[in-house]
Amino acid sequence: MTAPCYVMVFSRLLFGEGITVPRIVAVAVAFVGCVLVTGVLTGDIDNMDIFGLVCGILSGLFFSLYLVGCKVCSNHGHPRPLSYSTCSSSHHC
Repeated sequence: MTAPCYVMVFSRLLFGEGITVPRIVAVAVAFVGCVLVTGVLTGDIDNMDIFGLVCGILSGLFFSLYLVGCKVCSNHGHPRPLSYSTCSSSHHC
């Protein structure tokens, strides 16, 4: 789960939010989880699926963009239209 890493970076760059200890812990836990899932520690790098790895990284990136976008939208209006649009767009998938 790479989303916490991206959210921390985007929040710092776009909103000027500070990097706090809980955020650092979340990023560290996410990084350790990614390392454990990929199998790098077992030395099984030759059998690693690069496409799956790239898809995992991109899914974290796009999910973090979604979260940051929700924060931007919620600061500029009522959260109810955002909730409706999220539910209706996810229904079509």
